[in-house]
Amino acid sequence: MKRQFTKAPPSSKLRPVKSKSPSDPSAPFPVYQNLVDTMVRGDEDIVRHVCAVLAAWAYSDIDTLSEIMARMGLEDNVCRSIVVHNNAMLVSSTSYLVQSACGRVVLLAYRGTDPFDVATWAADADVNPALVPVPPGAGLQPSVHGGFYRNQRATWFDVAEGLQGAASKKSILVGLDHADPPVTVGPGDLLKDELASPKAARNDLEAIYVTGHSLGAAMAIIAAYKLGTEAEYAPIVGTGRLKGVHCFAPPMVGNADFAKQWLAAPALRGKLSTYVYENDLVPHLPPVPGFVHFGRTFVSKKPDPGADPSQYEWAESTEVVKQAALSAIGETALGLVGDLTTVHVVDRLLDVAAFLGTAREPLRKFADSFRARRYSLYDHAPTNYVACSQPTSKGITRTEFGNDF
Repeated sequence: MKRQFTKAPPSSKLRPVKSKSPSDPSAPFPVYQNLVDTMVRGDEDIVRHVCAVLAAWAYSDIDTLSEIMARMGLEDNVCRSIVVHNNAMLVSSTSYLVQSACGRVVLLAYRGTDPFDVATWAADADVNPALVPVPPGAGLQPSVHGGFYRNQRATWFDVAEGLQGAASKKSILVGLDHADPPVTVGPGDLLKDELASPKAARNDLEAIYVTGHSLGAAMAIIAAYKLGTEAEYAPIVGTGRLKGVHCFAPPMVGNADFAKQWLAAPALRGKLSTYVYENDLVPHLPPVPGFVHFGRTFVSKKPDPGADPSQYEWAESTEVVKQAALSAIGETALGLVGDLTTVHVVDRLLDVAAFLGTAREPLRKFADSFRARRYSLYDHAPTNYVACSQPTSKGITRTEFGNDF
């Protein structure tokens, strides 16, 4: 486990040449004034944009992510990340906590599937469901995707420690003050005071948001489930502290009983929003019978055929996001791949050849279905979700860089 932490650089470093308050209203800096108040209040359009940016930049390093959130309006924020890798266990998990300087807002974000990390792709493919404990007598048997669960669990205890500090009006770095940081602690001496007195009093924690893209969105849903259903975490979420769970391009995380249990929790009711851009394939996965989406679903809405993604809008949808028709073929292919590690390769390759011969018609039907639905991995890119989430007012579309060309 590798812990990293940093503090956002001051505005003079973020915008060293141009003034902090430019005369050009099309290039605001920071992007949102009084962002803490806005997030505590729960302005949906702005919160969605902030979460989309955070989920997308969670693929970057901690210093970059902290700087981006400062540009968005969380100036002087403190950021803590926890990274766990174990390729043999199909674990590649990265989580980020971002705390506003005043302590009133904390955001938890999970990194999604790294396109260049085999372990995260393997975790996505690990479809064996893992049982989630429920209170005795609940009469439900919720289960979740095993790969998602193990990845979320890998960093959870460190995340919970940071959240506990924030809920106690302390820094999210509580628990790290007794050890030397394992990495460079941000630019210069920015963290010197923070590390010297992480237990210094802050304001009451008023708003917690959880977010992620792709695999990160799946882990966000499981993390929110823990916060909202386990009694030990009640002091963290308090009464109404958990403001929203914004998940971009999430795969299906669990079965119908898991959805019922999630939605029945008072702390979670009405808090989950999932976003599906165009023909993104991932929200239609994994091919596990019985897995479902739940909560509010938003789909991208194109104003006209030639529109740029930044001109799209999110529209709430009542349509159920259906699973891609992959079950039989997907399970067989995964089984064959798994067998390659335990038996003679030649035998398995012969099995593959036989399978392809007998499965030609099912494969053709799947290909036709795939083409008919026009599934796309290009639409899965986090840039699309950020662009679609950018609020537009008076012809001005805000980016995380303050529209600074």
